[in-house]
Amino acid sequence: MKIAIVGCGYVGLVSGTCIANLGNDVICVDINPEIIEKLNSGIIPIYEPGLSELVKENIKAKRLKFTLNLKEAVENSEIIFLAVNTPQSDNGEANLTSIFKAAEEVGKYINTDNKIIACKSTVPPNTGTKIEEIIKNKTNKKFYVASVPEFLAEGRAIEDFQKPERIVLGCNEFYSEEKLKELFEPYGRKDLNKIIVMSRVTSELTKYAANSMLASRVSMMNEISAIADIYGADITKIREGIGSDKRIGKEFLFPGPGFGGSCFPKDVSALAYTGSSINPVMLQAVLERNILQKQVPFNKLKNLLGPITGKTITVLGLSFKANTDDVRESPSIDLVKRLISHGTIINVYDPQGMPNFKKILSDDSIKYTESIYDAIEGSHAIILMTEWNQFRNPDFEKIFKLMKDPKVIIDSRNLWNPERMRKIGFKYDSIGRP
Repeated sequence: MKIAIVGCGYVGLVSGTCIANLGNDVICVDINPEIIEKLNSGIIPIYEPGLSELVKENIKAKRLKFTLNLKEAVENSEIIFLAVNTPQSDNGEANLTSIFKAAEEVGKYINTDNKIIACKSTVPPNTGTKIEEIIKNKTNKKFYVASVPEFLAEGRAIEDFQKPERIVLGCNEFYSEEKLKELFEPYGRKDLNKIIVMSRVTSELTKYAANSMLASRVSMMNEISAIADIYGADITKIREGIGSDKRIGKEFLFPGPGFGGSCFPKDVSALAYTGSSINPVMLQAVLERNILQKQVPFNKLKNLLGPITGKTITVLGLSFKANTDDVRESPSIDLVKRLISHGTIINVYDPQGMPNFKKILSDDSIKYTESIYDAIEGSHAIILMTEWNQFRNPDFEKIFKLMKDPKVIIDSRNLWNPERMRKIGFKYDSIGRP
């Protein structure tokens, strides 16, 4: 099949590359010349394990192409995927300016009947109807608008796309349903039930519901961990105790410093805004707990370190989670801002996230370092914020020697063993563990 992807960001690039890897001819379009130039040179502007190799492989096989020419992409494609950003507005509403603009531009170049415009961007219910209206004003050709939401987790997106748990197709017409089934059939070959067909508006809401359900589990565990802290209970054992119940399951039951990234905060806020007429108290509570949780590492630091002005603090991890360079809405942003406002000296290290973090925070009090040990040397305290594998088993005896008293560790990911840390001599605290 001939496929166009509009938008070479995270979703568009991963989707386009994986679809090309099935043997389809894929042309990816973006309005940013710098991004297109890099991609055509084999330089990937985001960090995602396995993506760089897959892009180069499909460029070499002439199945994957990057261009600024939207006209060429639309005219030569059967299915056009919209994969542009839908950022959060100040009031929580999804900002649909970019996707409506993309729809308008695509509409100008629809030159034959029966093209399918499939929305991969996360959008509120009935956005597909508005896209349909916009395109109708630009072309007299017959076309179809569908919703094909993505369910990719950063850090494992290639695997998620190629081995999906489900593929949701939101189609209001039989033609678009059959064409999209044909495209995604290789992923459902072993289990045809993986492809779930529903109406377009139901598909749009399904994506919001999925992310909101996951975010609610994170916030619930974070709230339980706060109660565990009060009573000296162990959240790790609580997770085992409740996760072994099949009705609950073990996924997304890890407490931490709060959720971040480009999806959960934005999508929960957008769904709360969309459902504002029914007073969405549960969605609002998920967001409120997340705001509180982002304060926990800083509060624990103050409890163990005392006055922090003038102290050197090491922050390990800037990305919102491991295996990505994405720092959007990262809990580390909130933490570092608090440290700056309290007059601390801040050393930071992250294997992938530092370039993006610098774009957000470049304060003179922040020192971006080259390794874990460079970041730790001379510090009074360490705050672990991201669960990178590189952080799991460092040389703790070396770390102890590099640090200044009182040698505080705040482990916001529960990555390290409390008994071992205290035995070495650290003043140690984590999330919901005695």
